[in-house]
Amino acid sequence: QLYFQPVVDCADTSQLLHHKVLARLLDPQGEATAAGHFLPWIERLGWSARFDLAMLEHTLEYLAEHRQPLALSLSGSTLRDATQLRIILDTLNALPDLAPLLTLEIDEHQLPPPDDLRQLSLSLRDTGYRIGLQHFGGSFSQIGNLTQLGLAYLKIDGSYIRGIDTQSHKRLFIEAIYRATHSIDLPLIAEMLETAGELEALKGLGVFGAMGRLIG
Repeated sequence: QLYFQPVVDCADTSQLLHHKVLARLLDPQGEATAAGHFLPWIERLGWSARFDLAMLEHTLEYLAEHRQPLALSLSGSTLRDATQLRIILDTLNALPDLAPLLTLEIDEHQLPPPDDLRQLSLSLRDTGYRIGLQHFGGSFSQIGNLTQLGLAYLKIDGSYIRGIDTQSHKRLFIEAIYRATHSIDLPLIAEMLETAGELEALKGLGVFGAMGRLIG
């Protein structure tokens, strides 16, 4: 089943930016099992590309009936598999009218080499669908290259957000990211926001959006 987590404007949390699409499996009792419990098994069994395609198909079917902006992750396994990636691209090309509603997210920890990433970015952008980068932070030294990919946004990993209102080194790090991205209008979105103090700190830093338990 598809679940949806709201992503909102930091300055006005009543303003929805998009929903992040999450996966849940129902157990025999009908209870939803979080992705953290079953995704490691999907990866171990080599089913990540199949899973991504299933999630994409479900998401596009949902968008055909419910026109609202969504974001969906693609795994590194899919991005490295030329055959599976071609299926993904063909699926997207067949539905150009939904392109304005869906952003495809890539995990910073699963980025391909720079040349491959550039080609991947061009291929995805040619479909009309946008690309975002999630769990960002560890590749700060590459930010100059990443900002040339035409990204929709950077989602900052929650480990850099936790306690940002009380930990000055985290504040300085987010300030550095903001300075590097603000001049090219690349929005920053904070992941795993949990407290009102963190939200106030992010507002003060000019961070554009937020998602996490505090939001929904």
